[in-house]
Amino acid sequence: MKGISAVIAVVLILMITVALASMAYVWFTTVFRTITTGTEEAAIGGIAAMATKFTIESAHNDTLTNIAVSIRNTGTTDINMGTIAAYVNGVSKVDDATGTLTSGNVGSFGVTVTTVPCDGILKVTEATGYEAYATIKC
Repeated sequence: MKGISAVIAVVLILMITVALASMAYVWFTTVFRTITTGTEEAAIGGIAAMATKFTIESAHNDTLTNIAVSIRNTGTTDINMGTIAAYVNGVSKVDDATGTLTSGNVGSFGVTVTTVPCDGILKVTEATGYEAYATIKC
């Protein structure tokens, strides 16, 4: 008798099938966990972005090199003022925003510039992607 007996052949085929099924299970579990985690993080980020809103109450020349900016939190979530960025006529500027701005309240910060551009455009953005625009008053 040459070759593999029928019993050994059936056992080998079953072992190979179980091994392949196990590998497929592990692979699909990993893929679905990754997709679920990514979707959950995107949903949380989207909800935070929808809850974050603010308006620029004022933007005026405070000194020759500073623009005083006041924003009102019109959203339903607190805003970390450290995540605020300011742009004057499209150029990123240094600001000194700190603290937390709770819903309904007004917060202020300064934007440092070399010269205050009267009637320039101020763009204020937040980390979630929300942004607002105002004209700088002198």
